Amino acid sequence: MLVDKRNGKKYVGKHNSKKSDYWSSGLVPNRIANKHGRDIFNRIILEDNIDDFDLNDKEIYYIELEDSFNYGYNSTLGGEGGNHWVNDKTEEEIKLIREKQSKKLKGRVFTDETKRKMSKSAKDKVFTKEHRENIGKAVKKRGGVPHSDETKVKLSKAMTGKKNPEHSDFMVKNNPKAQKVSIDGVIYNTIKEAVENLKINRSTIKYKLNNKKIKNWFKIN
Repeated sequence: MLVDKRNGKKYVGKHNSKKSDYWSSGLVPNRIANKHGRDIFNRIILEDNIDDFDLNDKEIYYIELEDSFNYGYNSTLGGEGGNHWVNDKTEEEIKLIREKQSKKLKGRVFTDETKRKMSKSAKDKVFTKEHRENIGKAVKKRGGVPHSDETKVKLSKAMTGKKNPEHSDFMVKNNPKAQKVSIDGVIYNTIKEAVENLKINRSTIKYKLNNKKIKNWFKIN
């Protein structure tokens, strides 16, 4: 069993011990190891000296025990002879295999211990910046996150009366009618901005801006 030190995800595999330098034939672990090095994993020998006829059953047993198909790096439920089977199958064949695996898992009842492990795995899951960006792209591609009518009402109430600073900045920069002003050496993008910062009513500010005797108050064309 390989355990990813970063997130606790596991991969369960089997081998016949004929290669003394054997590490793993898992497709996903090998891709990760090629990028980050094998030291990114803890490697654990679960059992040794197993009869060849029992290897497949043992692999299936430990994949289910560790739940490494749903919450780890195993691509199958085990017993197929290694992840290299993926490279020998067409997309249609792989789709059918996935559907069969999904049916096997449907209606499955988890023990309290398994649920605890699943919960811990989800809490400890760490997403890289690249992963988060990919999730965001996928969500946008399918039209965003769908909200129920109840959620939409709650969001609407929560945002009522609140200003969006990014939207306000955009409107200021892209509004041709926005009047920049200079007051006592400070430049404001709009008169409204000056009102909010100086706490002076609009009419007073406009009066002083139009009064040519007040040299340090003027409009910027």
